[in-house]
Amino acid sequence: MKLKWEEPRSKLAFNFDLRHYNKTATDDETVDAFMTLARDQGIIGALESCHAVAYAMKLAAQLPVDDTILVNLSERGDKDIDYVIENFGAKYGISHTP
Repeated sequence: MKLKWEEPRSKLAFNFDLRHYNKTATDDETVDAFMTLARDQGIIGALESCHAVAYAMKLAAQLPVDDTILVNLSERGDKDIDYVIENFGAKYGISHTP
């Protein structure tokens, strides 16, 4: 099952400047970020925001330990819980019970 999010739109390309880079995260990385935030921090981030968290987690592994990364969690993730559990929960030992 693929996540239902589309590719970046032309609006991003229109607003491109030297400080803006489009980076990606796979579905698995995004769901892993969703689960990591929920389990380790008690934060239920939206899948849209978890794409950014997933990339930040990859980036953090390449940066010095004292560097800081700020990620804005712009939406609530409670709307995504059922979708994540139904489609990816088994990987994390979580079953969906209606």
